[in-house]
Parts: sequence; structure tokens; C-alpha cells
Amino acid sequence: MSNAIVQNILLFNRLSKYSAEQIFQVIHNEASQTVAVILSRLDPKKAKEVLGLFPSADQKDIIYRMATTKSIPPEIMNEVANVIGEKLRVFEDESSAPAIKTTGQERLAEILKHMDTGKSKSVLAGLARKDTEMSDRIKRRMFLFEDIVKVEPAGLKHALMKVDTDILALALKGSSADILKAVLEALSENRQKMLIEELKHMGPRVKSEIDRARNDVVNTLRELYDDGILRLKGDHPEEKWV
Repeated sequence: MSNAIVQNILLFNRLSKYSAEQIFQVIHNEASQTVAVILSRLDPKKAKEVLGLFPSADQKDIIYRMATTKSIPPEIMNEVANVIGEKLRVFEDESSAPAIKTTGQERLAEILKHMDTGKSKSVLAGLARKDTEMSDRIKRRMFLFEDIVKVEPAGLKHALMKVDTDILALALKGSSADILKAVLEALSENRQKMLIEELKHMGPRVKSEIDRARNDVVNTLRELYDDGILRLKGDHPEEKWV
């Protein structure tokens, strides 16, 4: 067995020891073909977890490339291994350096923004069990659908103007009374009536449809938050909306 093959095996064994979130952090900027090669060398369960962290459109491209790749030439495998080996070296150097809380939280928030709502909620819940304050700081850099109730009214009103009523109604199906109340209060009287009518006549819908609608709403909130247009209640207690 050649030295290059041995090094490749050792590299992917090393990569496999990281969590799915850490692997995603290392490879998420790589081309779909490169990601496909990497995932094909991981344990199937770990590969599935990593794949699930990519946006839906990227997942489809990666899956297609994995399915249509019959064999990987050694030179391509070596090239991928070299790229990932260098990224791992940088990643491990950063991990062993003194922690910089803000930078780490910003990086995690960016990763969570690319997850679907259910997965990001699960990650934050796990973090909250270890460090509630850190979890809260990260949540202020992103949004979950349930956080609609925490958005400043003026900002929520602005955000919901960008969401179609049918999408908003679908997102609200099965949501809590508090969320529905917050949304209705942010809408004009005419749009309130439209939304209530839409909800009244909406039949059963599959969960995946509802999740997609909620992700659309959440993405709008996140974009406006990043632009400074929208804030969470208590972010800046000394300031008021005018």
C-alpha cells in the first residue's frame, strides 16, 4: 500500500472523530464534488448528519454527485486529502488557541443559520443545558420561528410585509397562541382578516410544508436582523422605535 493511500486513510479517520457540526465547519465552503468525495469516505451515519447541515439545494447537488460517481481517481483523492488536511490543520490550530467568545459565537450562529429550524433548535437546546447565557447570546444572532414573540413590534411589522399571506398562514398552522397573537398584532386590520380567513379554510398539511414555510419566515427575520432593521425585545433597552 502506497504512502499516499495510508495518509489518506489516516486523514479521513482523523476527520471522522469530529462532530458533524465541526466537519461541516471545515468543508462547507468546498465545491459539491469535493464534499461528495469527503462524505463518501465517512461513516454513513456521520455522513448523513453532515449532509443534513447543508442547505436543501446543496444537499441535492451533493447527493447527485455521490450517486453518479463510479470511482475516484487516486490523483483526485490525493488533491481532496491535501485540501482537507490543510483545513484541518488550521481548524485544529484555532481550536487549541485561547478562546475568543464573540468570534466563536458568531461562527456558530452562521452555521446554525444554514440549518433548518428543527435542527438549529436542537443544537441550541443542547447548548442551553450546558451554558444558558451563551445559548441566549447566540440566539440573538439568529432566529427560530418561536422567537417571533420576542421581536420588537415595529421590526416584526416590517418583516411580515415581505412574507406572502399564504406562506404566513401555512407557517402559523399548529403554532402557539402567543405566536399567532404576535403576528396578528403586527398586521394591518385588512391583512389580519385575510390571514384569519386563510387559516380557517386551511385543511391538513404535511409537516414538511409547514417547516418550509416557517423557514421562509425565519430567513426574512434573520436577514432584517443582520441589516439592523429588526431587533429582539431587550436588545437595546435604552432605545425606542419611532
